[in-house]
Amino acid sequence: IAWAEIKKEGNLESFGEIPTPYLWDGKKEKRDYYAWVYAHEIIKLALAKNKGIVIERVAIKDKGYRGDYKGRKSRRIKHS
Repeated sequence: IAWAEIKKEGNLESFGEIPTPYLWDGKKEKRDYYAWVYAHEIIKLALAKNKGIVIERVAIKDKGYRGDYKGRKSRRIKHS
């Protein structure tokens, strides 16, 4: 999970990454538990820095034949 801290003017102040190794394997209940744990890590980080949280959904679309993200690569990225 990537995060970024932005100043009031909209400039980048700091950024980082939270590794999520346990979200890729295991049973559904275990993945749900770790998603909950990672969400609480993000909340603790936001509270410590006194910042709000914005969630972004990234949509990856096929760019057609001969374009980027065709076929197998596109399916792998979407699945992840």
